Amino acid sequence: MKKAFFILTSALFFLVSCDSGTVNKGGIDGNEEMMGDPVYSTERDALEANGEISFDGKETVYFSFNEGKAIECEQNSKEWDLKFENWFIFTNGGISGKNAGGGVYMKADHYDEISAVNVPGMVFTDNLGSVFDNWYDADMTDTFTISTKGFVYLVKKGEKTYKVSVVSYYGEAQGSPVSAVYTIKFADLDAPEKVQTVENINATAGGTEAKGDGAYFSFENGILDLTDKAAGDSTEWDMKFKRFNINLNSGVSGKGEVKGVKLSRTDFDAVTSTDIPDESAFEEDRIRPVIDRWGVFDGETVEYPDFYYIIRTGNGRNWFKFYPLEVKNPSENGYSSLKFRFDKLK
Repeated sequence: MKKAFFILTSALFFLVSCDSGTVNKGGIDGNEEMMGDPVYSTERDALEANGEISFDGKETVYFSFNEGKAIECEQNSKEWDLKFENWFIFTNGGISGKNAGGGVYMKADHYDEISAVNVPGMVFTDNLGSVFDNWYDADMTDTFTISTKGFVYLVKKGEKTYKVSVVSYYGEAQGSPVSAVYTIKFADLDAPEKVQTVENINATAGGTEAKGDGAYFSFENGILDLTDKAAGDSTEWDMKFKRFNINLNSGVSGKGEVKGVKLSRTDFDAVTSTDIPDESAFEEDRIRPVIDRWGVFDGETVEYPDFYYIIRTGNGRNWFKFYPLEVKNPSENGYSSLKFRFDKLK
């Protein structure tokens, strides 16, 4: 049996239109460096669905793994595990639910390979996301280590556009490395040669559960003294750092109008104003669900990458594997029903 492996992320993607005209659903946004090029499944033809939801005129459908069916319940209930809205599938935790739901997605050669041994020690929840979501590599061979991919991001604030790159995720305290203490570099593209380096952006947020405040940064004023509560109504900050998450002050993350775009480049010094794309390429922050990248709709058909999901139930007691199989009557606004496979792991 070949080894299955996890792809760790904190949250995932809304609708994005690609240059080809394809409408990406379930979170696929073209950022293929996270998981590599999608492999479209033939296994779905051999797997038998044991779960299905139908909208039947409803905007939202709740599903319980333990009951094995769609249920009627309130949003704050612990009884639901997946929430289906339009093309999006949410878990009962993080920004999408008030309870213990969450999970990870992973790659494996076959659905049947995934077993209880693959239940992760870390739980990721639906969260706030930005163009910076894929800034890092996660190495879990010995210890959980984060390293920067070195990509260059363009961040637009009003008439100004800045180039930004993450230099390091680790600072130092008493001679030892400390995680979530960032170093970044940036430059105003009106003067791209004037590169500024900012060290000791303390995004530790009280530890791995991130229950403390994030670190807030302004291109004009540097590191700011803001709490999460104060930042919610503030347009002073441009970037927020909290553990390995980086957000911009826009959309679901803040009251500002700071947007970004990731360049598929790591040559920071070579990026100039000629690399600024059309305004439509810049994105504001939006919800990133754990169950992302599960289908691509091209206007006629849906293709399904082989990404599997391991989900913790809303009550926090059980784990299930989940694998979307087939939608009926797809359109840009959603579909009528979805068949899927789910099985209890523990």
